[in-house]
Amino acid sequence: MRVLVTGNKGKFVSYLKQYVTEKKPTWTFDFITLRNKEWKKTDFSQYDAVFHCAGITSAPNDDYEQFYQINVELTKALFIHFIETKGNHFIYLSSMAVYDGIGWGFGEKGLITDKTSPQQKTNYGRSKYEAEKEILNIKQDDTKVSIIRAPSIVGDNLEAYFDRYIRYSQTPLIPIPRVHTEAKRSFVFA
Repeated sequence: MRVLVTGNKGKFVSYLKQYVTEKKPTWTFDFITLRNKEWKKTDFSQYDAVFHCAGITSAPNDDYEQFYQINVELTKALFIHFIETKGNHFIYLSSMAVYDGIGWGFGEKGLITDKTSPQQKTNYGRSKYEAEKEILNIKQDDTKVSIIRAPSIVGDNLEAYFDRYIRYSQTPLIPIPRVHTEAKRSFVFA
């Protein structure tokens, strides 16, 4: 199995590199950046899969234009190149943020099923959902596409709020405010 992973400087990809080296030593993983135009020379047909992880999760002043340029336009350009070079399987790392407008962290609304309609309240969630739609609009019948809507990916130096959860879990007595809803949150630990 030969896989190309985009976003070689990202925090998630750095953990992915460590994981695949240990767990999949017989597979070949190549990691590329999309920060320059060199990726446009890559022949995606030589890979069994292209795992697109490159993107941004925050922008100064929550600027939608930055989210759009990187998470939507760059993804679209990459996917078009994937089709042009006859890639085999395109895997897009999206986000559960496509559901952040439905209050997915609290109470009964927290249950996401295959019937749940995406609703975004953040520019990040909106850009990830727009990128998904672009991929699916361009997709051809013989193109294999997978979209992964991952929950928060946490671990050392990945998400600041996760460090707080760790500290609270190590505190002998945790003050819990009395509220009428129960908070729910999914994580992937890297």
